Amino acid sequence: MADQVALSRTNLLAMIVAPVVVVLVLVVVIIIFVIRHRRLQRSFRAYASSHYEARSGTTTFTGADELGE
Repeated sequence: MADQVALSRTNLLAMIVAPVVVVLVLVVVIIIFVIRHRRLQRSFRAYASSHYEARSGTTTFTGADELGE
């Protein structure tokens, strides 16, 4: 005996809204990670370029005594 499932308007709406909300949340999370990655990359470049001398090819790090090494 085959049972039939009747789709009401409320059930159909719930089946559409739930995946859309999940997709929107995932898109927002990806956008947040991309923005944070760009900021981190930019700040690392600024840090690295301030400690690297292109003419001699050397890197200088000051404050090694504060690290205990």
